[in-house]
Amino acid sequence: MKLLFHVQHFLGVGHHRRAEALARALVQAGHGVTVASGGAPVPGEDWGGAEVVHLPPARVNAADFRTLRHLDGTPVDDVWREARRTQLLALFERVAPDAILLEGFPFARRQLKFELIPLLDAAKARAKPPLVATSLRDILVFNKPPKRHDEVLDLVETYIDLVLIHGDPRLVPLERSFTSAGRIPEAKKAYTGFVAPNPPAERTRVASVVVSVGGGAVGRRRCGRRSSRAP
Repeated sequence: MKLLFHVQHFLGVGHHRRAEALARALVQAGHGVTVASGGAPVPGEDWGGAEVVHLPPARVNAADFRTLRHLDGTPVDDVWREARRTQLLALFERVAPDAILLEGFPFARRQLKFELIPLLDAAKARAKPPLVATSLRDILVFNKPPKRHDEVLDLVETYIDLVLIHGDPRLVPLERSFTSAGRIPEAKKAYTGFVAPNPPAERTRVASVVVSVGGGAVGRRRCGRRSSRAP
């Protein structure tokens, strides 16, 4: 199949690394993958041979996830939004995908509604609409009021065919962090197991403390204050 994968990292790079792993696996399985990447380039990124198209990049500040900013820190404007939306829709028309994979939306990436809703509307308007899936980590950051839960569920009902949850429900079910997950039809939910690099061929003994700092782009600086070797 032909897949259009919309990827956007704002602060850390954990989402980005998981997206790379998914793209590599899809390419290895024989699918044609086009990645629409909306963040800054990440050193050492490996998409496994997928086509990567860079949208005008955006980021956010750690204390303000609502305001989209250029990489130099200045807020984006409507001209920028229009240019990025136009580029994404043109890419959709060129690829004519059999499936669209989103990263988190509508559970996350709400700042990108200006381009994702038009993309999803364009997909629905096709004579043969592509399957639309969203890629979720198992634990969401979603401390929102009930009306936001309703908004997310309405968007899932309208646009999303499959919610891919990268985790194991025996460990942490989606309901633990998104309490309305039970309202999503079971036919639309699939637990994939965890997405991670392959383990090393040989086990090694490591005498050190392992600290989880997410993707590391932000946590690395904090951890580095105490150690010369940040994870």
